[in-house]
Amino acid sequence: MLIFHIRIVSNPFPQSHAGFCYSEKQTLTQTGRQLALELHQHQECFVKALREELEAQVKHRTGARLYNNLNWKAEIQERKKAEHAFRWRG
Repeated sequence: MLIFHIRIVSNPFPQSHAGFCYSEKQTLTQTGRQLALELHQHQECFVKALREELEAQVKHRTGARLYNNLNWKAEIQERKKAEHAFRWRG
């Protein structure tokens, strides 16, 4: 199970400011970029984990089908032998 944590950064500036000065805007921009980068990294991690899980499921199902096919082929051979033996007796 994958759990992702998104860090919420509280507003470092009081709401009493009607506008933002240059340094505040710069800080907000940097914070936004950092959050976007972290989100992108989490998305990449999630996609990679999902892809690995799907590949594992495909391998498992392929193995199960191969196993079943071998069993069915063996069963078919047994039935053919039994049918052949039955025909020669009758």
